[in-house]
Amino acid sequence: TYWKRDIKDAHMLPDNTPQKLEGDAAVAVVDQSEEKRTVSVGSSWNAAGTWEEKDMSSQARAELERILDASEGFVLLDNGDVGTRICACKATVTGDSQAFNIRGKPRLGFEFKVKCSWKGTFEG
Repeated sequence: TYWKRDIKDAHMLPDNTPQKLEGDAAVAVVDQSEEKRTVSVGSSWNAAGTWEEKDMSSQARAELERILDASEGFVLLDNGDVGTRICACKATVTGDSQAFNIRGKPRLGFEFKVKCSWKGTFEG
């Protein structure tokens, strides 16, 4: 190659000429490349998986409010040995949430403001 011819110890470098794959080796390479294409997380039009963004704000806000508004209350602090317990009663969530697909990897982004009423017991 170009780089190999300009150095005096080029004979020490391994041979890097392309080798034709035949038989089982060729089939294995084809199977691996097809598997990589079908594992894509994003849309079918985005085969390269470069960047994709989906608004998930309404679903994320609803789920977070559901978790915080549980009938038994979401426990914010439970210090049983002292007798202190604080639970969320009602929560209002505002903000945005997106699901990203960046280079084939799913990621989440969010910015929420949570306004929460709470009740608690304090002893000690």
